[in-house]
Amino acid sequence: MQPNEFESHFLVNKNLLIKIYIFVNNKKYNFFIRYLVKILLNRIAFGLLKSGKEINTSGSYKGKPFRLRSLNSQFHSIYFTEYKDNYEPEVNAIINQHLQENDTFVDIGSNWGHHSINAAINKKATVYSYEPNPYVFNDLKKIKEDLDIENLNIFNIGLGQFSSQINLTQNHFESGRVSINANDPFLRFPEKILNILTLHMPIKWKANISRLDDIYKGPKISLMKIDIEEFEIECLKGCKQILKTQKPKIILEVDSNNYKDLDEFLSQYGYKIYQVKSIDKHFHLLEINKPIDE
Repeated sequence: MQPNEFESHFLVNKNLLIKIYIFVNNKKYNFFIRYLVKILLNRIAFGLLKSGKEINTSGSYKGKPFRLRSLNSQFHSIYFTEYKDNYEPEVNAIINQHLQENDTFVDIGSNWGHHSINAAINKKATVYSYEPNPYVFNDLKKIKEDLDIENLNIFNIGLGQFSSQINLTQNHFESGRVSINANDPFLRFPEKILNILTLHMPIKWKANISRLDDIYKGPKISLMKIDIEEFEIECLKGCKQILKTQKPKIILEVDSNNYKDLDEFLSQYGYKIYQVKSIDKHFHLLEINKPIDE
């Protein structure tokens, strides 16, 4: 399997905030300087986010312009140098190989829609994208409108085992780490202490959660991608009927913490878990029968 060159068609007008974000993530510069600047960036950017500022810039895809919000860090997938050839190449390779033209792709936890847009444009797939974060959902909505992607269907809801509401938390600038977990496991110790001393308060909001079995009315699903910060098993339990009758292929993050639960649940519906592994610059599916390392 090989990924396509989706990212190479994007151009982003980099404002000061984006340039600083690129700097703090560039390993060729001194770590301690980058870390100090990163703490300052997170504080300023998060403060702007909490105050309702957008700090917009613009981008283009194959020359067609779209609006881009600098305060959504996940747009780094199209402007970080290391991603210019491919972002999440394993996911991209699976989409490229296992999603045929005019198939149906369900993207659960889509953020601004990187993989959804790839599937909709390059595979001409019918895409259903689910994103409960209202900030990044609006980013997805703008891009859908600006790029005029009619086969992209978007929903500002989360998916789980029950229809309900849950509390979501964003602790800092990086929108990809919004979670039901109020404690961010990725924060380093010095920044945790700083947050306590300065009474740092996260952004919290209630998100509507539905069962995919209850709300999905589209064509037979060929491929699903689930990336919802340790809530994957709950989502899968809410689409048992789809798993049983449609048997879509599923892309999701599996590690030693969740392998057992996922394997036990999915095996009831005839699924086997495979690891996507890069060998000689090609991606291969390797069957695994025991917990894997992260």
